[in-house]
Amino acid sequence: MDACAQQSEPVYLKPNIQPLAIELAKAAHAGFVHILNSGSKGMYWKMSIDLSYPLVPSMGHHDPLDGFITYNQIQATAVEISDTSGPGLDSEIADIELLCKGRNWVTNDPLGLGGLLCNAYTILQLIVQDRFTGTGLLQDLLESSPASLDT
Repeated sequence: MDACAQQSEPVYLKPNIQPLAIELAKAAHAGFVHILNSGSKGMYWKMSIDLSYPLVPSMGHHDPLDGFITYNQIQATAVEISDTSGPGLDSEIADIELLCKGRNWVTNDPLGLGGLLCNAYTILQLIVQDRFTGTGLLQDLLESSPASLDT
């Protein structure tokens, strides 16, 4: 899903593809996000192809962040191309935002650091285009990036 979002002209910008992007995001969310024994929610890191069972039951450090940003990109694009007639991703965005709240994004993984910088860039693009208002998240990512170099 994120690969579609990172193209120079994302596939989901095409009006005939937009409903499929939303459908994919909803299916991925329903498959990967689950309720833990504690009653809170978590995400599986890897799922079977048909999303019927987890292959890796733990949650990746930046998985909620990646999902949150991708959902916001898809939702913002739906508004941009005026395709607001179908279902949106409001509940999925709210759900995954809770998984992002209060998290420390600092990582000792070089790939994770690259992901943080890419995510910061994506959020900045959305903010500049008036498609995202969460500047606090951008600040968190920008502060976590240099701190990740020190770990």
